[in-house]
Formats: sequence, structure tokens, C-alpha cells
Amino acid sequence: MSKATSIKDLIYENIYSGILAGEFPVSTILNEKALTERYAVSKTPVREALVQLCSEGILKNIPRYGYQVTPITPKEIHEVCELRIILEMAAFEKTISNLTAEQLRQLETQVETARAQKDERDVRKQWQLNLDFHLFLCGLCGNLLLYAALEQALKFCSRGAAQFFNEKWAKDQGTDEHTELVRALKEQNYAHAKQILYHDIYAMKNQLLGIE
Repeated sequence: MSKATSIKDLIYENIYSGILAGEFPVSTILNEKALTERYAVSKTPVREALVQLCSEGILKNIPRYGYQVTPITPKEIHEVCELRIILEMAAFEKTISNLTAEQLRQLETQVETARAQKDERDVRKQWQLNLDFHLFLCGLCGNLLLYAALEQALKFCSRGAAQFFNEKWAKDQGTDEHTELVRALKEQNYAHAKQILYHDIYAMKNQLLGIE
């Protein structure tokens, strides 16, 4: 990887992380010149990072003005959660037919890690641990394309969380359903496990939108 590319990637990650952290709220206008000065680099890697963010729909190029942080609509939240249900339930069907004892232990470790950090009340850390669990569970199906599609869907959910985030999420959602899901898998109660997974995904949509 070239130096220019690595600088571009670093700037991309900084801007994207800033969006997720609320440093660049929805509709913020990012200026190429200001970013060049901020990161003390030439225009090229900044422009390349901005172009990539635009291609992913994270930013919108407004000619002669700057790059606007793209808002996410409630309809898009509904749609990405529908996509997640399709992807994750299909992956889960494939996984449960070949689930090993070692994979179950790995899922338990994921849940234990999240539970151990829940008392910190770090909402964003709990959010990331939740996404990590879903990605890991999906990865067990062995389909790399399906995994990549879910990764992009969860990335979109993270942007939605940055825009709509309800702080009560950390208290109401996360490790409990994952614990129940792993327990159902250990008991080979696959029908119940599917119900838990479906509810977990659907609940995220409601929490993102602040629906009780």
C-alpha cells in the first residue's frame, strides 16, 4: 500500500469516526481546505477520502460549498433492519446445521466479554460489542459475501445510532438476549434461538428510532 493511500485511509477513518462520535453531526459541512489544515497533509489524500465517503453515501458533495454529512431517514432505518433480518436469519439457518461445541464456546466468550463491560455504562462500547456479536455469529456460516453484506448493513446502523441514539439502549438491550440465544443453541432449541435473534434485530430498529 502506498503512502498516499495509507494517509487517505487514515483521514477516512478519522472523519468517519468523528461522524460516529458526534463530532460531525448530521448536515455538518466539511470543507476540504479546513481538513487539509487539520490533518497537515496535501489536498490529494483528503479529496480521495472525501470521494470514498461520498461513494458510500456517508457524505454528499455540494459543489463550491463542501461535503455534507448525509442524514439517515427513519425509512432507511426500517429498510436496513429488514435487510439485516434477511441476511442474519439466512446465515443462522446455515450455521445451526453445522454448529460445533468450539463455536458455542466462542459465542459464550463474546457474551461474557460484553457482560463484563456492561457496568462501565459506556453506551458506545456496548453498541460495538453488540455489533461484534452479530458479525461473529454471522461469520460462523462461512459465507464471506454474506458476512461482507452484513458488515455494510451494520456500518449503516452505526451511522443511524450516531444520529438517533437513545442513551437508554445500554440499559435495555445487549447481553441479555445474546445470553438467551446462546443458551437456546446449547439446548438445541433452534426454533427459540431463531425467535430470539429475530426479536433482537427488530428491537434495534425500535431503539434507534426511540420507539417504546
